[in-house]
Amino acid sequence: MIAIPPALSNTIARIYFDLIKVRIFERIHLISMVMDVLGGNQPLSSIQHDAANGNSKISVANFFVNGNLIKTLADLPKLKMSNAHNWVSTYNSTLRNILTHFNHEMRLRKIILVSPTNAATVDRELKRRFKMMTGNSGKKAILTKFVNFILDYEGMHKYVAYQVGIELGIDCCPYCNRMPNQTIVDENDNGVIRPAFDHFLSQSHYPFLALSFFNLVPCCFYCNTSLKGGKKLSINTHLNPFLHGYGQDCVFKANLKNLHADISHPDNFEVRLHCVIPATNPKYRRIVGNNLSEGNINLFKLNSLYYSHRDIIGELWLKAQKYSSGHQGALFTSLGLRQEEKEKFYRLYFGNYRNEDDFVKRPLSKLTHDIIREMLPDLFV
Repeated sequence: MIAIPPALSNTIARIYFDLIKVRIFERIHLISMVMDVLGGNQPLSSIQHDAANGNSKISVANFFVNGNLIKTLADLPKLKMSNAHNWVSTYNSTLRNILTHFNHEMRLRKIILVSPTNAATVDRELKRRFKMMTGNSGKKAILTKFVNFILDYEGMHKYVAYQVGIELGIDCCPYCNRMPNQTIVDENDNGVIRPAFDHFLSQSHYPFLALSFFNLVPCCFYCNTSLKGGKKLSINTHLNPFLHGYGQDCVFKANLKNLHADISHPDNFEVRLHCVIPATNPKYRRIVGNNLSEGNINLFKLNSLYYSHRDIIGELWLKAQKYSSGHQGALFTSLGLRQEEKEKFYRLYFGNYRNEDDFVKRPLSKLTHDIIREMLPDLFV
């Protein structure tokens, strides 16, 4: 619904890459070492003496052996090909080729910082390169699992999620613009709460994009888990907030029904999103969809969700009526503002941000903007 400002996201993306590449290379080093020990190319002592965390050594070793044989570091001598999964030897060459591809800064950068418009293509090219597109379904499943293991989304993103969240400063969900989305740490810099990070192109369908910055949308729990989940999307059928917001192409429209004497009563209002661009415009499909499986309005149930905010519309309506009935001067004066200070007045009086680049700072900013812009267009001049 609202766009993440590109100037902000591009800067944070570079910081993100510099943070995460170190951890990825460390993980590749450990995985390569375990594979070398299994293949007889390095002695077991190379793992035992390596500086890697003990739990990481156990976790990586168990990925390759049957039955989680490695319970403690003392069990590392069980790291033998005779205890390994059959696929370790069967697909050894391809596994090493995947590792080699990731273990190169420019190639890794191309994956981690790929633009949303090219992301699906990059994932498809890599699948084709490593023969994961067709053929043996068992092989595809194993190689996909291996890619996910290398990138280790849960472990890697836990490492950087709070820092990225703080740097981005996306304080409300860009999918719905309803829920607070702050990143908060305590006085000791321990994480308290942060956004969910949604894989716009799902991790299950696009494994090479598991850590790609512009594929990780900072959003609320409800949009990420309850509404979107692992559904398969594309940039042709849905809007990625790193690329687009609705802007003025799709706006909230409220209709007054006069069912109650108190004009602010929620039952007095109907509210829906109205797309003003033609259905032939590609963006129309991403917003509204050509069927129920397409469009962000359908995916995130936005018309249903915003029906619950009719009380807010009633309050906005009352304030707008007060403003338009000749009380502008008194209202500006009561807030200590000159009449040309429209932007500041808007924020103090209507309790939200007027400019689209600031919509990420507060929930319901687009709803407020669209309702007030229609009622009081002079505030936007």
